[in-house]
Amino acid sequence: MLYRAIFITLACAATISASQASAEPLNVSATRMVRVSYADLRLDTQDGLITLRKRAREAAKQVCGFNEWPLEMAIVRHTCLKAVMRNADGQIERAATLTQTPPAMADADPHPKTITLAVRR
Repeated sequence: MLYRAIFITLACAATISASQASAEPLNVSATRMVRVSYADLRLDTQDGLITLRKRAREAAKQVCGFNEWPLEMAIVRHTCLKAVMRNADGQIERAATLTQTPPAMADADPHPKTITLAVRR
């Protein structure tokens, strides 16, 4: 059981760290993936960023199977959560930057107003 926990922790960390260089959504065949929409939020406000971060944290818990691990696996759960949230923070920062794009250019930007959180377990 301990070896499985270590393997899963390393797999989570490796999957997330591979995508951290760019704050783009993960392009892996993940067993768990959640898209978090921010279409209804204004990311140029502090409230909008806080709300998106809360949504991302709940999605990260879902992706990491937070409620599926026994209590003894708390280190694995939190390691996965931290890694997924590091990636989410990068995507949120990029999304916030895109909201500051001039309107003429923003209309031409077809990016979906979502961030993608994923982990291979």
